[in-house]
Amino acid sequence: MMTLLVTGRFDEARVRLRPARSASTRSAAADRAIDAGWARAADEMSRAGRAFFDGPLVRFEGVSTNARRLVVRASPSITYRDVVGYRAAGQARRAIPAEERPNPLSVLVVVRTADDHVALGWRTTGDWRPSYEVSGGFVRRGEGLFDAARTRLGEDFGDCGRRLDRLELIALYSCDTIAETVALFAADTRCDACDVTHASAYPSTRVVPACGTRWPERLHRPSAGALELYRALRCGSISAPPA
Repeated sequence: MMTLLVTGRFDEARVRLRPARSASTRSAAADRAIDAGWARAADEMSRAGRAFFDGPLVRFEGVSTNARRLVVRASPSITYRDVVGYRAAGQARRAIPAEERPNPLSVLVVVRTADDHVALGWRTTGDWRPSYEVSGGFVRRGEGLFDAARTRLGEDFGDCGRRLDRLELIALYSCDTIAETVALFAADTRCDACDVTHASAYPSTRVVPACGTRWPERLHRPSAGALELYRALRCGSISAPPA
């Protein structure tokens, strides 16, 4: 379930990420559930010959607008371990109240090519099954929102992720089912679909019409929500993602 917090067209001069104190005081029961979830998830990854990144992230604490400026508040109070552990906690997750959840702040960036397509990369890392995704990731401590978006774009799409005509924050929303808050960006690259595909660091890249109605199979669930919202805001229509 997605809860919209803000929509608009915000360039970097109009967005501030402000450090804040965490509003969360986690109970011992929540700590045990998250630790157990992390242990299960890490063991599964180890048996698959892979490992999780575990680094410092920021927790979303609130948002406000002031004189046409968007101020997002985040606390340096969580790690990737907290996020994975919460999501892998199973039934125990339901007993963790909202104020004790990790609620990481992340960026998702929809890359629109010069010939009007959206680029999607095949994701094989993290705590989701392999699937196609839009560029993005969690905001790490010390990063700004636009810094995080540009870093992920460069990592995922190389030079085409850096050759931008426009980079705007177009929405901020919470994903209640995964306890995550997403800053959604729209990026217009000067590269066409062919160039983006060749520049991509993903093992496989798909391009789809930016305002079309067809989706690739096996679409990363958070990316499906981001694309739905992007197309609603930029194209004036929403199409249903695949089941």
